[in-house]
Amino acid sequence: MTTVYLFVRADKFDRPMNRFMKALDGAVQKDFPDTCVVAVWLTDDVAKTKELLPRVQQSVGYGATALTCYAGGAEGPKGWGVNADAHLTAVLANMGKVAATFGYRSLNETDVPAVRDAVKKMREAK
Repeated sequence: MTTVYLFVRADKFDRPMNRFMKALDGAVQKDFPDTCVVAVWLTDDVAKTKELLPRVQQSVGYGATALTCYAGGAEGPKGWGVNADAHLTAVLANMGKVAATFGYRSLNETDVPAVRDAVKKMREAK
């Protein structure tokens, strides 16, 4: 199973990041239909985030991306390589092993090809 985890700093979620996520969602649906994308909001306010995520999904309409939040704080889970300075960290995992990570302080849809290419490379290495 191939999975792309997107660790999103809740306080940094904005339109350009959303455009990246929507474009990645479309690329995964088109090119890798059996790949999962899981967007994990890193937040100190879990209740507020749980209220926000259904509205984000309704507004954006991600097709291949599941939205959730991490209840352990904004720094993210230990051992996952989440970049503390990044607004979004993408972790690509294949067969339970991390294959690549990308940390972004600023991003938009033009950053998708690098992640898409890494997913392709990861899947070809099976």
